[in-house]
Amino acid sequence: MFQRKLYLNGRDISDQKKKARLLERMNESYEIINSVSNVGIWDWDVPQDSLRWSPRFYQLLGFRDREFDSTIDNYMNLVDAADRDKLTKRINNRFVGTPRIDDEVRLKTKSGTYRWFRIMGVVITNSAGNITRIMGSIQDIHPIKQAEENAEIKLSRYLGELQRSNRELEQFAYIASHDLQTPLRHIMSFTNLLTKKLKLDDDPESAQWLIYINQGVRQMEQLILDLLAYSRIRKDEFKREKVDLNEVIQALRDVNHDLEKSARLEVSHLPIVTGYTTHLRQLFQNLIGNAAKFSRPNVAVEIKISAEENADEWIIAIQDNGIGINEDQFERIFQLFQRLHPKGRYEGTGIGLAICKKSAELHGGRIWLESTVGSGTTFYVSLNKQESTYDQE
Repeated sequence: MFQRKLYLNGRDISDQKKKARLLERMNESYEIINSVSNVGIWDWDVPQDSLRWSPRFYQLLGFRDREFDSTIDNYMNLVDAADRDKLTKRINNRFVGTPRIDDEVRLKTKSGTYRWFRIMGVVITNSAGNITRIMGSIQDIHPIKQAEENAEIKLSRYLGELQRSNRELEQFAYIASHDLQTPLRHIMSFTNLLTKKLKLDDDPESAQWLIYINQGVRQMEQLILDLLAYSRIRKDEFKREKVDLNEVIQALRDVNHDLEKSARLEVSHLPIVTGYTTHLRQLFQNLIGNAAKFSRPNVAVEIKISAEENADEWIIAIQDNGIGINEDQFERIFQLFQRLHPKGRYEGTGIGLAICKKSAELHGGRIWLESTVGSGTTFYVSLNKQESTYDQE
């Protein structure tokens, strides 16, 4: 008789079941997190041309899960026309050469309105370098984009109002300064007539009063001229042209004979820059004048002017051996009507360095200084090097 034998082959699959349960719990956790977040997930199987969207992806657009097929064509129908052409080219090329995706696009929602979304993703390739999958996320950034657009509108409106206000202020200063000069001339004329008519030798007190009036008028006249110069520093006032700084300095030396007598001026070869001749002449006139004015007693005035070339600009240095400036005053001196010394000690209106600052900024540069009290000061002016040249002698 034949005996029947039963053979059993057993295999422990408890580890597989544990892994399956763990994977199931991870998927459940993922779905929960995805449902409460503001981020949807998408996964594109490139070889199969199969696109999958998470339920949250649909919800962000106002649709029910799988309300329509998640295909490339359906996605492109949601993209705003302004973004469609650029995105179509990238999709047709399968994002070749783009390891990561980070785009901001407008998508049409179920209500028919368009909202801003940020599409992020990563391109996955196989060992042969062929793209196998592209997967990533979608996030609603419409509130952020609206805030940015509102901020840009407000900023544009504010800048427009600021520019208009500045033009009105400059125009007011220009007109007011002209109108103020007329009564000042009348005051000066009549004080001169009084000086000639009255016998001031017998009345020294009245003579001194008239001197004070004339001094006050001259100070006011200089203040008005400085305000006029300050208000006229703008791009539309003069024509931009090639300016040889060597000629600018020489012209200042030719008309300022007192400077040549009271100071030793050493000038290195300077560049030719593109700018506004009148404003550059005013800038260097003020800086050289200050260098001569704020000198130390019983010390011969020395002023050195030099140029240094950088990648994008020229740095012009005006160095003196004067009284110097405290470091805590470096910013203050460039403000309007700021004086570091009593009016009786040094002449001036407190506008000169403000003019220099505005002129430097008009030329795309800036002005700053280094100084040691009791040793001297060096002012530096940077001028945009664009279209500038350096004529070697």
